[in-house]
Amino acid sequence: MEPEVIILKPGELILKSKGVRREFEKRLIFNVKDCLKKKEIEFDHIIRGQGRYFIYTPEPEEVISAVKNIFGIANLCAAAQVGAKLTAIQGAILDLAKDLGVNSKKSFGIRATTISTDLKSRDLEKEIGAFIQQKTKAKVNLTKPDFWLRVEVVNNKAFVYSEIITGLNGLPLGTSGKVIAMISEKEKDVLAAWMIMRRGAEIIPIHIRNDEKKLTLSQKNVKKLNKFAYGSRIKPISIKSKVEINKIIKEKNVKALVFGSTKFHARKENLPVFEPLIGLDKKQLKVLEKIVL
Repeated sequence: MEPEVIILKPGELILKSKGVRREFEKRLIFNVKDCLKKKEIEFDHIIRGQGRYFIYTPEPEEVISAVKNIFGIANLCAAAQVGAKLTAIQGAILDLAKDLGVNSKKSFGIRATTISTDLKSRDLEKEIGAFIQQKTKAKVNLTKPDFWLRVEVVNNKAFVYSEIITGLNGLPLGTSGKVIAMISEKEKDVLAAWMIMRRGAEIIPIHIRNDEKKLTLSQKNVKKLNKFAYGSRIKPISIKSKVEINKIIKEKNVKALVFGSTKFHARKENLPVFEPLIGLDKKQLKVLEKIVL
C-alpha cells in the first residue's frame, strides 16, 4: 500500500477566533507551499477539510521530511486514500497490516476517526479489528501494540495509515510581527530566536561586530534557523555599535527584542524584551538543542 496524501493537522491556531484562525491558516499554507517550492518537492494540490489539510503528492516521504519543520503543525502522517465503504476500508487496512508485518506472533491496535459521516468510530474499530484478527491471527492490544492501524473517514473518503509524526506546534511563522534577535557566537542565542519564531514572530538577527571570528560564528548560527524559516527570509545584519539598533527598530517596525545570552538596552525605544530560555532547566535545554542545533 503506497501512501499518496499527507494529512497535516494544525496546532494551537485552531483555538483562535474564526477570523484570526482563517488568517493564521492562510499563513500556514503559504509557509507549506514555500517550503515545498524551495525544496523542489512535487505536489498536486492541497485541500482543506474538517480541521486538517490534505497534501496530495507523489513524494510523500520528502514532504514529511520537509514540512515537519514548519511551525503551526501539531502532527502529520502519510496515508493512502480509499472509499468510505466498510469493505474498502477493511481491504486497505489489511494491505497496510501485511506491509507492516502483522501476523500471529504480533499484536495490533485499531484507531478510527469519523467526521461528517454516518459511520461511528467505535463501531468501525470493532468491525475492522475483528476482520484483521480473523485474517492475520494477530492479537489485539489497545495499550501498547506492536503496530497501530489507523483510519480517518471524512465525508466519502477514508485515509489509512499507521505512523503519526509529531510536529513543532506553535504558531505559523509570520503571524506575530517582527522582532530583533541578538545572535552572537553562542548557541543559546539560536535557541532563544527559535523559541520566539515558534510563537509566530519573524526574526531580524543582529550581531554587534567587534571580532571577525565571532562574526563568522554568528553567521553560522543564523544559518541553523533557515530550515525553520519557510514563508520568511532571515537576513542577518552586522552593526558596529548599539546606536544603530534604534534605526533598525524604526525602519523594520520591530515589535520586541529577544535575548539568549547577550543583553543590551535600546535607547529611546520602549519595547518588550523576551528571554525565553530563563525558565528552562538543563534537561529541557538539551531537548531543545537536539531539535534546533
